[in-house]
Amino acid sequence: MYINDSLGLPGLWLFGTQSFSITTLKEGRFLDVNGAFERRYGYSREEVVGHTVHELKIWEDPADRARLVTQLQRSGPIRNVITRLRTKSGEIKLTTYSADRMQFDGQSCILAVSEDLPEYDQHKAN
Repeated sequence: MYINDSLGLPGLWLFGTQSFSITTLKEGRFLDVNGAFERRYGYSREEVVGHTVHELKIWEDPADRARLVTQLQRSGPIRNVITRLRTKSGEIKLTTYSADRMQFDGQSCILAVSEDLPEYDQHKAN
């Protein structure tokens, strides 16, 4: 069973064009991703679930994730932060990233949504 089934998000999760992921807050361990995530980042669900964002080197700069986690814990939801995320092939994608905390199966988790920013001036990012 996919986590999204138990959250009641199947339509949005399965058919949306935005990349969704659920990771543990502490470790950044993937619990689930949607099809848009698979297409955008080049990983199958089976390749990411159970692995951490650090193992897969998803964040170009891991300090960006640490800052966003701190912001989530102190201030709440993150909306449209521009960051750089790495695909399976090693390509760096300029991304708008939104996230919020959630509880799943007794764990603090992050529900994240990301989208490409292909037209954005990369010199202005971060």
